[in-house]
Amino acid sequence: MANNTGNPIGSADPRDLQDNARGLDRALLDKGGKTWVDRLGNTRKTLSWMEALGESLVAGAVYPDTATALGLTVDGQFFSVPSTGDDDFLTLYRNDAGEATLVKSYPSAAAVILSMVVAANAKMDLGSGVTEYAGAGQHIPIVTDEDYRILLGYDTASKLIFGKGLPTKPGVRASIDYSLGDYGSAEYVGSGPVLPMFTDAAGRILLGYDQDNGQLVGAGLNRLVSVVRAVNHMLFYGQSLSIGAKGTPVISTSQPYGNLTFAGGPRAADGDFSSLKPLVEDELQAPDGGTNRGETPCSGAANYASTTMAINHGVRPADHTILSSSAGQGGTSILGLKRGTAWYSDHLLAHISNAYALENDYALRVLAWVQGEADATSDGLSFSEYLTELETLQADIDADARGITGQTSTVPLLTYQCSSRVQENDGVALAQLASAQRNSLIALATPTYHLPHNADGLHLTAAGYKWMGAYFGRAYTDWMIGGEKPRWLSPVSATYRGTQIRVRFDVPTRPLVLDDTTLAATTDNGFQITDGGVAATINSISIDGDDVVLDLASTPTGDVIVRYALDHLGTGLGIESGGSGNLRDSTPDTITIESIERPLYHVSPAFELQAIELGE
Repeated sequence: MANNTGNPIGSADPRDLQDNARGLDRALLDKGGKTWVDRLGNTRKTLSWMEALGESLVAGAVYPDTATALGLTVDGQFFSVPSTGDDDFLTLYRNDAGEATLVKSYPSAAAVILSMVVAANAKMDLGSGVTEYAGAGQHIPIVTDEDYRILLGYDTASKLIFGKGLPTKPGVRASIDYSLGDYGSAEYVGSGPVLPMFTDAAGRILLGYDQDNGQLVGAGLNRLVSVVRAVNHMLFYGQSLSIGAKGTPVISTSQPYGNLTFAGGPRAADGDFSSLKPLVEDELQAPDGGTNRGETPCSGAANYASTTMAINHGVRPADHTILSSSAGQGGTSILGLKRGTAWYSDHLLAHISNAYALENDYALRVLAWVQGEADATSDGLSFSEYLTELETLQADIDADARGITGQTSTVPLLTYQCSSRVQENDGVALAQLASAQRNSLIALATPTYHLPHNADGLHLTAAGYKWMGAYFGRAYTDWMIGGEKPRWLSPVSATYRGTQIRVRFDVPTRPLVLDDTTLAATTDNGFQITDGGVAATINSISIDGDDVVLDLASTPTGDVIVRYALDHLGTGLGIESGGSGNLRDSTPDTITIESIERPLYHVSPAFELQAIELGE
């Protein structure tokens, strides 16, 4: 008789150990039962049930429907068809003299295994001293005896469940062996790290299992995971700001960690990819012929990534070496940098292929995009044109990097938002924000209006490049180490009642702040409201939680558009046709540059929203 003490998980009570032993005895040895009940009253599947599931997967071929299956099987043969219900994956039948006899319905093998892994990770009480498995061996324990001998485990090499009494057939797998299609199902034969559990009709993964990292990924989970390599490449690309134009004299002349660049420096001057060396900045002539090239964002990005992964995740810089370089070309449209252009083939891909040739344990981790000014002109690209080109560029670089290196990990794109020329053509800046908001593989690192600019109003100073690089470095850590798409101060919605407009934000670190001290004081804090295309008078601007509240002088009568950092430039700023504002969050991160502590607030990007009128 069970003791049923009701003691919580972690109990060392001998009566609970006795109940656990009884439960496991039934779970492992009951050949006829499908379920057993643990000491806390939870119903669980027996080993016999899982064996039957494995046998059915091996023996029963999958057909689109019973009629097709009956025509292709013989009397007594088992077969499966996709289930029509929401809870089951496949339904197992037996051909009985030409009639389909229902045997059982079952979920995917992956769902079973994942539930077991979840239970193990939750420290399910299977004994008096169970702890979370933290090893790195080939065999991952799911159930052990008191001497920690594996009774039931998962072999990461063969992708098989193994254990006492289990068959050695490859039917019971911890990987997802099937991909749901438009109606039927087909065996998954891909080689990517993410194994599909559920897909849409186009084959895009809605829910999957990342076998490299042992975790679920999918729509809404917003996770991108990467396996650490000996060399992890953060590659900058774009126009002159990506390669440090006018960023002289350089300031990053020593390497505080073990981060690397090419023998020819971050820009691979003279095409020198002959070896890797410690990452420092230089003023060597760039491959695009520019002679005013200095501090790139590379050092600020790689070194700050090392700093934040140590602080936020306990990762030693020596355990995650970053190669940082820049393949940009000054004064070039995105159309001159895309796949199919000479610069893309001869320079961008050269950074990837040469790095891989020097170190095969390599992956391109992220493409850091710094381009837009060349297209933000009156005759430049429109919002939709730039958006399409940018998203296509990310997909092309991802595919080409995988083809060169054989890596299975995805290459996301981190973009800045240009703050110059937005009063001439705001389509580029708005497209950069839109791509990050709608594309799971693109994120926004920072706008640039708060960074120190060169006197020409387009380029940054050396300190500005390093400061901008730190934003990219923090985002790199969030994505590559934390597994979460980086956050930025993102506008969510604009609504209004009467004369009051509220703009809601996704705020990384509260509170929201209207700051005219560390950010250049800007007319109406950078906001402009139009009513039917005419600028409206703003009486006051305030913060209420995650909302910016704007009170107008009169009730709008036309379409209400809220714009920020697109129409006004702050006092003392010399950004060419630029826009700025005073809205930021309260993220406490800082970086010290030339003995000055610089804040790394999430500064609001430029945006435009149509306000929705609320009726109650």
